[in-house]
Amino acid sequence: GSRRFLASGENLRSNGGVPDEKNKVWVADVTYLKVKQRWHYLSVIMDLYSRRIVGWSLDVTRTAEVTKRSLLAAVRKRQPRSGLMVHTDRGVEYRGGVYQTELKRHGMKHSLNRAGHCTDNAHMESFFHSLKAELIR
Repeated sequence: GSRRFLASGENLRSNGGVPDEKNKVWVADVTYLKVKQRWHYLSVIMDLYSRRIVGWSLDVTRTAEVTKRSLLAAVRKRQPRSGLMVHTDRGVEYRGGVYQTELKRHGMKHSLNRAGHCTDNAHMESFFHSLKAELIR
């Protein structure tokens, strides 16, 4: 059952293109950071058009609540119209009911990386690389 769950979902960004205006496509991901000898999880949402971080959340646990908080922060800040696409990896914190309920409540479409293709979310991976290389290390 878990293999079917992980294989389900569609990549709605198959062309990988950048939208022509803000609040059309947001990309999201989670990374880990060591703060005062303890691991923390940073959930971030970026508007793909402007490359601005529109929502983020930091916690000591990696749960759907962390990703939900970053989504709600982005919604409060940007107040997007229905139909916005949120592209993520296939992590359980994005696939679970907590996150899916919020996406539906705000009329958002969920797009997922193809299984085994982290480059489908290259913009977020690049952001995390820069964040860690330039600010943390």
